[in-house]
Amino acid sequence: MVCVGVVAAGWTWYSSESRAQQDQTESTMRTQAGNTTPEGAAEAFLNAWRKREHERAAALSIGSARRKVEARRARDHALTEEERTLKEQLWDVMAADELTLRVSSAETEGPHRLKLSGVASGAFMGEPYRRETEFNLARMEDRWFVSEVVFGTILTSAPAAFDLDRGAP
Repeated sequence: MVCVGVVAAGWTWYSSESRAQQDQTESTMRTQAGNTTPEGAAEAFLNAWRKREHERAAALSIGSARRKVEARRARDHALTEEERTLKEQLWDVMAADELTLRVSSAETEGPHRLKLSGVASGAFMGEPYRRETEFNLARMEDRWFVSEVVFGTILTSAPAAFDLDRGAP
């Protein structure tokens, strides 16, 4: 019986360690694959930000964009464990879908620098979502990184779930 317990405990530990390593490898691959083009870097950052994947968003950013990620991560870590768990569950539902970035303009800002403007679109809580978004990007070696992001006007209505008290004055 003791042997069975030891084997089961060892398997559980090995499985969780293997899964954690696999998750880290997948995150690294998505990050590297996402920032080989300016559009890919902007969209990958956008989705990491939206899903509160702080590690991935930080790996895709530099400058003021990285500072925004770190500030958001700090606010999340300042929550109690219960608050953080509830917030993570809520965000998993609210931001389940990936966004796509429809670039409307691209301006060269200097060597290895680019400004992209466009509309992020997808679903938010199962309803259409569109938001103006602007990215400043910098190329370092063979990768692009978001150096600044400006979230603009939301172009769609808020999901009905936010209109909780329709009868209120």
